Amino acid sequence: MTERHLQLTIGTSPVVLPLPPGVQFASIQCNGGTVRYRPGDAPPTSSVGKVIADGGTIELDQRVRKYQFIKATSNPILDVIFASNVPYGEGDREEESESSGSSSSSSSSSSSSSASSNSSSSSS
Repeated sequence: MTERHLQLTIGTSPVVLPLPPGVQFASIQCNGGTVRYRPGDAPPTSSVGKVIADGGTIELDQRVRKYQFIKATSNPILDVIFASNVPYGEGDREEESESSGSSSSSSSSSSSSSASSNSSSSSS
């Protein structure tokens, strides 16, 4: 399994959690405020949706498809860790991963790469 870290700043417009290809698990911690979230296509509002309080964590398993988040209080940031069965390359392009699905059983020497790359900002 490969892990990847992502930080999302959540504002007053719904934000869709970007799921990497082959994601099996996600752990999401809210810091600096409170968010509301809903699964599927119906967006949350500041008063509708399940709550993640400041410091709270939710865990999502392989059934996760689409989650949307919105700010309820303060300036929340979501710290997300994904675990995936697809090795991450520099581009992380879904189209490439989908077209090379047969290579998922080969071992990857890059699986020890840092899990703290920040996808919401420019690459370092």
